[in-house]
Amino acid sequence: MPDRSYSMTKNEALRLVSMAMDEVQYGEITIKMQDGLPLFVEQHIRHRVVARKEERVHEQR
Repeated sequence: MPDRSYSMTKNEALRLVSMAMDEVQYGEITIKMQDGLPLFVEQHIRHRVVARKEERVHEQR
């Protein structure tokens, strides 16, 4: 039987995913699973560095 003392419930994982979705504008949200149970939820927030093509064209004028 898997050790459930270090895992979270599915509802807790979904709550954390929901919170992460509210915070992340562009990035990734990962749910790590082991033995069919969620272990952790992590978010990677990314920021766009390169201007979009339309912004570059406007700046060149």
